[in-house]
Formats: sequence, structure tokens, C-alpha cells
Amino acid sequence: MRAEDIKKAGTPGILFALYKYVGSLKRACRLARVPIPARRFFGEPWDEDSVVEAIQAMHREGKSVAMSKVSPRLYNAGCKYFGTWREAVETAGLDYDKVRLVREAYTKKEVIALLRRLAKKHPDMAVFEANRHPHGRAARKVFGSTARGIAAAGLKDWPVRRSHAPLSKKLVIQQLRARKRAGKHVYMRAVQHEDPRLWRSGIAQWGRWPRVLAAARLADDAPVRRAWSKKVILEHLRDRQRRGLSLRMSFVAADDPGLVQAASNYFGSYRDAAKHLGFDSARHPWSRKRVIEELRRRANGGTRVTIAMAGPALTLAAWRLFGKFSEACRAAGLEVHAKHFPRAKR
Repeated sequence: MRAEDIKKAGTPGILFALYKYVGSLKRACRLARVPIPARRFFGEPWDEDSVVEAIQAMHREGKSVAMSKVSPRLYNAGCKYFGTWREAVETAGLDYDKVRLVREAYTKKEVIALLRRLAKKHPDMAVFEANRHPHGRAARKVFGSTARGIAAAGLKDWPVRRSHAPLSKKLVIQQLRARKRAGKHVYMRAVQHEDPRLWRSGIAQWGRWPRVLAAARLADDAPVRRAWSKKVILEHLRDRQRRGLSLRMSFVAADDPGLVQAASNYFGSYRDAAKHLGFDSARHPWSRKRVIEELRRRANGGTRVTIAMAGPALTLAAWRLFGKFSEACRAAGLEVHAKHFPRAKR
């Protein structure tokens, strides 16, 4: 008799009382002088016959016996006794090719034939289309990349490289001037980010971006990098103070990440730079004195502080340093309101 048998018998209260008053089912059986249940980790042990019977039973019930659909116990037992799951399924008298949900891996000859057929059917297919096609993905699995599969198939000038063909010099100049007229930037980083093909075409035609701008008779409108120094960094921080903005690093980084990076480079850390203005951004550790002062401040002239008023950080510090939140309130001279729950009627 096991715990599952007691539950199935419709007496779960006995099982609850057993663990509450005795401690374990094994000890209860020993005290009651009844046979101790055998310990089973993975259920009944498997053998070759039971694996085959389980596979055949699942097939008769219309269930899939594919590798990904059976239980891990049955799959592991099948591999243990038959070497592979395929051998276990075929021993049970089933056709594994009809059972499996995923076809066998492609061979090199199959992939080459598929790519040649695809090239004949779609001679104008672009590179990105071939990469996304199922035959292209099969080539990557077998040959390592789609390009290697295409080379193995002996295909030349296929697929068509449309997006990588550089624009002519005339088109590059026209598009750059159109960007300038539209109010967009024409410096290298902006063009590279917003129009990669235009940037690649300019580099392919002239070699360097300044030469591209010179050919288009456009000025480099890249933003001027700020010249940092300790004096400039402190001036920026003082300006934030005058405007009433926070000097905490997270707030400064959100508004001006370059300022935080420059402060770290010139002062060693942002905290050291902020100390020159009398601001310490470090988090101060909690102490009993600080907890008491903070509780009185949160009381705001009142006589009590609730956990909701204290907040999670102060509450956790009070529990850690005083043992209880109520003890911290007593040490701060505040009232402790205990919540009394009525006893349940028997």
C-alpha cells in the first residue's frame, strides 16, 4: 500500500493525519505492523517485451509514437534495449518512415538536385530569397552555407545579387543631394545607419567617404565632438544643480550619457566627480540609528508608521537589525498596532 493507493481509496484525511502525527508512511507501516511499501523511483521496470507492447498499444489507440510524442521513460527504455528509437519502433512492426514527424536528413546529392531544380524554375531569384527558401536552409545544414551548396551544384550567376550591386556614381551623387535637400544628414555614420546601400555604393565607387562628399560638393555635417576636461565636466554638473535636476548617475546617464562617461574617464568614477559638488551618489548602509531616524521621519509628526508607509527597503532593514518591524517601531518611540485575529470556532 502506497500513498497513491490511500488517495485512490477515498481517504485523503488519513494520509494527512499520517504525515502530521507520524512523520512518514514508512514509519506508520512499521508502527501498524503492516508490510512496508517498496520504493519505486520510475514505476515498474522496463524490458524488451514491455517496450514493444507499449508502442503497439499507443499505435492501436491512434496516438503518435514519434520520438517527440512519447514519454521520456518509454523513449529512454527503447533506446536502452534496442539501441535507437527507430529499431524499437520497427521491432514493434511499424514503419518508422510513416511514424516519424520529420523526414531524414538530406544527402549532398539530394541538395544539389534540389538547388538545380530551383535555379531552373526561378532564374531571377535573389540571394536573400535563396537563403530563406527551404532548399537554401537544407544547403546550409549539409554544406555549412547556401553559397557552398550553390558552388557544389555548379551554378554560376545564380542567385542574382540585386541588393549588393553598387549604384553608379551619378545615382550616388543624386541621392546624397536629395538627402541634403530633405534636411537629412550626409555624414558617414548617418548614411551608413539609414541607407546602407547608398553608403556601400559610395565606398565602392570612391573608396573613402570624404571623397564621396567632395564629388557631390557637399560639406561634412557630422556633429562636433565635445572637448572634455575636468573643468568642463564640473560646469555641466553645476548647471544641472542650478536647473534643479538630479545628480544621480542613472538620471544623468538618461539625459547625457556622454557626460557620465567623461566623468568616469577623467575622475575615475562618476561618484568622485559628483563629490566635488558635495553630492555623494553612493548608497549608505543601514544602521540601527538610521532606521530609527527614518521611521520617525516617515511618521511625519504622527505616532505610528505602517509597513506600507515605511516601504520595502526600510522594512527589510528593520527586520534585519531589530528582528521585527514592531521592535524597530518601539525603539523609535512609535506605537505598535498589533492585529488580532479571532480564533476559529471548533
